[in-house]
Amino acid sequence: IPVWVVVKTMRRVTFRPRLRHWRRSKLKNV
Repeated sequence: IPVWVVVKTMRRVTFRPRLRHWRRSKLKNV
């Protein structure tokens, strides 16, 4: 996985703090 993708996702989570969405995306990533 490229670093910029991780940075983008981190920024997105920071800008839009949605626990539900974050959990879903985390489960998909894992």
